[in-house]
Amino acid sequence: MNSKLIIIFLAIALVPLALPSVAQVGELANGTVITSSGTRNYQLWVPSGYQNRDKRKPLPLVMMLHGCMQKPEDLAAISAMNEVADKNNFLVVYPEQTRS
Repeated sequence: MNSKLIIIFLAIALVPLALPSVAQVGELANGTVITSSGTRNYQLWVPSGYQNRDKRKPLPLVMMLHGCMQKPEDLAAISAMNEVADKNNFLVVYPEQTRS
């Protein structure tokens, strides 16, 4: 994995620290990360138990990568990862992939 891609993925991983205040629990929220290495759109799933969590403990984040011909919402539907996240209380981010 090249360093540009790693920087973008790290930036996406840090987004949930700021986004959940505007994201609704139990639905996908759209977002964009812009860094000096490039721009990446993503969708974030905030689990239904997010509001009732222990705020002193960090919430785990799972990044779901998919093929270039697949959309984030398709992977969410096929994998059922959002339901798993609801049961186990973790965030899921689906970064969009470019054709390249």
